[in-house]
Amino acid sequence: SEAEAEAEVERRLADHYSSRIWRVRRSGNGSLPVYLKVQRHGTKFTTVIRHLEGDQEAFKKELMVVCEAPARCRIGTVEVAGQHVWKVKEWLRSIGC
Repeated sequence: SEAEAEAEVERRLADHYSSRIWRVRRSGNGSLPVYLKVQRHGTKFTTVIRHLEGDQEAFKKELMVVCEAPARCRIGTVEVAGQHVWKVKEWLRSIGC
């Protein structure tokens, strides 16, 4: 049935994300460390994800699929071009970060 198929998809997603090789630690106040960086007098926006542990390249690849935008790795952070704070936070919450 449709409910069983949906449960199977949820189970596969949970298995996939439980075996991930990266982790985003929450900040000191318990929130997700996803921030918006504004540059060039408010004309350039970059979403910054901090407190990243593990395989940054694997995280970057998954993030590029979620945001549909180019991303780059920095030391301990990943930056995505554009305003994607809400989308990234919802994605991280949905996979249990």
